[in-house]
Amino acid sequence: MKKGVLLFDIDRTIFDTDKMSAFLSEKLGDILGRQNITEINRIKQDYIGSLERDREFTPDEFCRRLAKKFGVLDRGLLKVFYGSEFNYIYQECVFSEFFELYKELENKFNFGVYSEGTLKFQMHKFKSMQIGKYLKKDLIFVLPVKDNAKTLKLVPKEAVIVDDKEIVCEVLNKNGFHAIWLNKKDGRESVKFDTIHSLLELPDKLM
Repeated sequence: MKKGVLLFDIDRTIFDTDKMSAFLSEKLGDILGRQNITEINRIKQDYIGSLERDREFTPDEFCRRLAKKFGVLDRGLLKVFYGSEFNYIYQECVFSEFFELYKELENKFNFGVYSEGTLKFQMHKFKSMQIGKYLKKDLIFVLPVKDNAKTLKLVPKEAVIVDDKEIVCEVLNKNGFHAIWLNKKDGRESVKFDTIHSLLELPDKLM
């Protein structure tokens, strides 16, 4: 029997981005002083607030701003994001639900990724997560932008795509994909496409 195609967004879908952010803030605090963590987080939120979309976030620019504020070299801060000694942070932030789901569906679906963000950081994050053995190599799509017609042409039309952003699911749905919205924020459900509140609810939507 031919397997189906199941693609996942990374951030806040199979990866706990907020947990990662807290970990990295602590490590930056180790360098800049734990008493400065509140200021570190303020600078981060100000930076994110200046972006049109959060996918434009780069550790490089964030660390440049921190370096300017605290009078240090930004390359000393960037190691927190890119240094191999901190890869364990990314591995610990993969949702355990993902592995449970894989065990349940591996015989029925090929797993892949359909995610977006600045390529340097997103690819580093993805590689550091060390989930490659669960994914088919030709189903890994990590792109600068994923919600436009050009990038959607790269994706198999039969793919089921799970994403935590309702607006992305709307684009996917309009382009003929089976989109499933992972809404962990509240109890809302979409009237336009399938909605789940945990990855463990996904199998029922695939039957």
